[in-house]
Amino acid sequence: MVEVGASGGGGASERPILVVEDDEDTVAALRMLLADEGYASITAPDVLHAIAAIERDDPGLVLLDWSLDDGSGEAVLSAALHRPVTRTPVVLMTGSSSFTSRSFKDADAILRKPFDVGELLQMVARFYRP
Repeated sequence: MVEVGASGGGGASERPILVVEDDEDTVAALRMLLADEGYASITAPDVLHAIAAIERDDPGLVLLDWSLDDGSGEAVLSAALHRPVTRTPVVLMTGSSSFTSRSFKDADAILRKPFDVGELLQMVARFYRP
């Protein structure tokens, strides 16, 4: 189920950050961190919900776990990059040490798990589009 976050201090017109992650503890930590920094967030636990959220909610950034329970994040990445109006920036989050750079080449950045909170916030500040 997609959770719409009421977190964040931005105005109603600001676009949320979409967190695509199937680990509930990671989702909770990211939502709290983003809220503390003033960002609104929404979440999706799988590929299907993530693609729907991209189309429906027009996020300003997608934080995408590459390995989801229902498949690879590749379909989510493609949906974010090929929007009819605007391209949505994507930061991939992965704990995998083996990946092909070809798979990730279109992402704006790659964040290795476990990641440093400061590094995550730098990427959010750099790529988020309100």
